[in-house]
Amino acid sequence: MRDYLENCHHRLDGDIFGFWGLVGAGRGLYALEDGDLREFIIYAIIQLFAHGAYVIDASKDRAFLWEKTDRYGSDPEEAAFNIVKEWNAKGEPDIRGWDGIAFATQEWLDSSDNRRD
Repeated sequence: MRDYLENCHHRLDGDIFGFWGLVGAGRGLYALEDGDLREFIIYAIIQLFAHGAYVIDASKDRAFLWEKTDRYGSDPEEAAFNIVKEWNAKGEPDIRGWDGIAFATQEWLDSSDNRRD
């Protein structure tokens, strides 16, 4: 698990990394639940931020697929806690791929992969 958490930022290389992937990894790979799962996700999100990730959500600009959002806060710890708090309020559901928020670097956001055309 430590290796996963220390290296999850590599999933940002040329792609987005969805919140659904963190939930799935915690539950599927490590059989985590409740507080252990929440801690795993918070730590992973902080690691993603430490390596240049932003929280992204579906873009309101029709030219792009995703855009940065700061609705969870600008401080990495605050944002990680707020993301998990929102998920917890929904009953901590499994998340289908491509639903909800994700994480990406500015490089990916500026790439043609993020354009609709």
